[in-house]
Amino acid sequence: MAAATPDGPVVFWKAARIRHIRRVFAERRKKLQSLGKHMAVRKLENRERRIVTHINHCISKELVAMAVRLGAGIRFEDLSSIRQTTKQRKQTKSDAGQNRDYWPFYQLETFVRYKALASGVAVDKVRPHYTSKSCHRCGALNKRHKHAYVCTRCGHKAHADANAAMNIRDWYGLCCPLVLEVPGGGPHEPAPNPISQAAAFAAA
Repeated sequence: MAAATPDGPVVFWKAARIRHIRRVFAERRKKLQSLGKHMAVRKLENRERRIVTHINHCISKELVAMAVRLGAGIRFEDLSSIRQTTKQRKQTKSDAGQNRDYWPFYQLETFVRYKALASGVAVDKVRPHYTSKSCHRCGALNKRHKHAYVCTRCGHKAHADANAAMNIRDWYGLCCPLVLEVPGGGPHEPAPNPISQAAAFAAA
C-alpha cells in the first residue's frame, strides 16, 4: 500500500507479511483438509483472521496518525468492485498471497474510517479508472509494468503504486486547484479528469 502525502513524499506499507501469512496458512489448511481435520481447519482460519486483523489495525492507526500530524484528509481509491471488474490469471489466483479475493482492503478501509472519524479526519473515495495508467506529471496514459511506471511521453519514472497514489491524491482539488494542461491527440490521450494539486493525501 502507498500513501502520497500533501508535500510530495510517498509512504509505503509492505504487504509481504500478509502475503507470507496467506501462503503459510493456505498450505497448512490444505494438509489438514486432506486428513479430514475440519475442526482444526476452522481454528486455523480463525487464527489467520486474527493475525491479519491485527496488522490492519496497526496500519490504519499509523495512517490516521499521519493524517492528523500533517493536517490532511485521507482519500482512497474505490476498490469495491475490483473482484467483478478485473480478471486474474490462473497462476495468480492459485497463489494465496497474490489472489485479490483474499485482499483485506475493505477491512482496512473500515478501520481507517472509524479511526479517522474519532480523530476528526475527513475520508473520501475516487473512482479507480486510469489512476494506475495516467502519468502523474503530464496525464498521458501508459501501461505499468509490475512495480515500474515509465511515461513514454514525458519520461517520468516512478514506482507504479507511488504514481497511482499521487494521482488519487491530486485527482480533483480541495483547495486552490492547479490544473495541469495536457495536450490531446497522438498515441496518448489526457486523463479523463483534470489532475489537480490538492491539500490531501491518498492511499492506493
